[in-house]
Amino acid sequence: MEPGTQNPRTSWLSIASFIIWLLSSIFVCTLFITAFLPYITNSSSPVSLQLQSTLFSILWAGSCLLTPLALILGLIGVFQKNTGKTFAIIGTLGAGLTLLCILLPLMTWAVLTIMV
Repeated sequence: MEPGTQNPRTSWLSIASFIIWLLSSIFVCTLFITAFLPYITNSSSPVSLQLQSTLFSILWAGSCLLTPLALILGLIGVFQKNTGKTFAIIGTLGAGLTLLCILLPLMTWAVLTIMV
């Protein structure tokens, strides 16, 4: 590093994008585990199915709200001038992959539903 140059400070948007992406990816992982829980536990009692559907709905709503928010904040952080972009890039790429993990099963279900 040359003398007289400073490291750019990381913006709070970049850090927020990274943290929100981590939270949304935890939601998505838990969502997939919850979706396959009846097949793993062989439990079909009405109470456990109702609890599973409630948890699934909460996780689905949370991941659908947090992932685009992380993507938007990350893109804003990437295009800010004179700030560090590491967290923004990681948050943006991670949110993009998480969004793909959310949308790919939906698109597959839609195509299979149309074909039947």
